[in-house]
Amino acid sequence: MRQIITHFFLLMTITYLVFGFYVFARASKKDALLNTKASNNTNFVKMWPVNNDSPVCDTHNLWSQETFVEIDYFKDILNPIGLKIQQHRPDTLPNTIEILGYSVNHYTAKEVQNIVDTFNPKILINFSDEWGTYPEHNTITGVDLILRQYFWEHYPQQPHIHQVAIGYHCWDKYILPSVPIDQRRYVFSFIGSPKGKRHAQLDELKREFDPKDYFADKIQPSANKQIYSQSKFVFCPRGNNAYETYRHYQAMRNGCIPIVVIDEKTFRTQFGNLTGGGPPIIRAPTIAPLIAEMKRLLGEKEEMIELSRKQVMWYDSHIKAIQNEFTSVLRKL
Repeated sequence: MRQIITHFFLLMTITYLVFGFYVFARASKKDALLNTKASNNTNFVKMWPVNNDSPVCDTHNLWSQETFVEIDYFKDILNPIGLKIQQHRPDTLPNTIEILGYSVNHYTAKEVQNIVDTFNPKILINFSDEWGTYPEHNTITGVDLILRQYFWEHYPQQPHIHQVAIGYHCWDKYILPSVPIDQRRYVFSFIGSPKGKRHAQLDELKREFDPKDYFADKIQPSANKQIYSQSKFVFCPRGNNAYETYRHYQAMRNGCIPIVVIDEKTFRTQFGNLTGGGPPIIRAPTIAPLIAEMKRLLGEKEEMIELSRKQVMWYDSHIKAIQNEFTSVLRKL
């Protein structure tokens, strides 16, 4: 009984630590078996400022500092190839680090370089940087591979720096069984706030379709899957700065067709450098051509079904391409 109580309190202590850098380590077969049932507790490691609590997926506080929104997206990538995820504060980093993840919003390039020089990870994962204001992080040396969110043309580019999709929110982890796209209720959907230029674009979309044929509103994140599973197209406007947003990938996982107001040069820059190539989204510089293409596809059932299938295929192939990046580096160890 004493051993059981001791193990219980040890587990609780680990669970409630304040965490820092993301540290990814390859799990042995024994570790994989031991962590099968506890993979959501101690598999992911992140470096946060010391005052932050452990990152959790809080659907009622979407952008809190405690919410690491891509955690399940990266589990989808890493777990199938035998990589376990741990969480640590900067002062509790393990002696051996093969993959190090961090947010540019919390740590300078100099701080990260010092960690790299000390622990010699082979791979860096650079999170955040939507505003394109941290070019110095592309100059970190001593690693074989840097995977980063967002591509900025004005940054120093190196052959070992590759862009990964920002993925999906952890509260969108679960999707409903696929409904054939031609049988879905909504012609299009948009979940979120119609701020900035997206307001006028959304109004133009609404004018072209019957109100019963679209969904455009805010809802609780837990209800997102119901809307996506019944949407043919998903309006994916520009984010706070970059055009790439979580909506693209939430839509694609559900077999929806993203529609994006973006010029071709910007698309090639911000999406064309993604590992595995750019996604097959519908895009145009203004909303009018997108509406015309939506209407055309609604009349071409087989083409629309095929384009829906390509969304899921692209997303799956992107995940596979990232996994290949990891394994090609780590098998050299």
